Amino acid sequence: MNKVEYWGKHIADWQASGLSQKEYCSQQDIKAHNLHYWRQRLSEDNAPKPKLIPVAVHRAALVRVLLKDHTIIELSSDTLAAALITLKAQGLIHVAT
Repeated sequence: MNKVEYWGKHIADWQASGLSQKEYCSQQDIKAHNLHYWRQRLSEDNAPKPKLIPVAVHRAALVRVLLKDHTIIELSSDTLAAALITLKAQGLIHVAT
């Protein structure tokens, strides 16, 4: 496991834990400043923004959506809009402005 994977896992685990950053780091025996550094380094704000490309679909097609945690969702293009609205409402995706 490289550093990006290692710290990415710690960041995801910390966010899922419900603990403060300080509590999580204490439990995991890692330095809080390191977690903070990698959190900023790997943040979406520092990542290149993907460009949105309009697509017209004239018949139902299979669509794959890859989430940040590498989860893949496959669904029909007929249900894509409703699925994206639901994912956003659940806080699983965010709309870039």
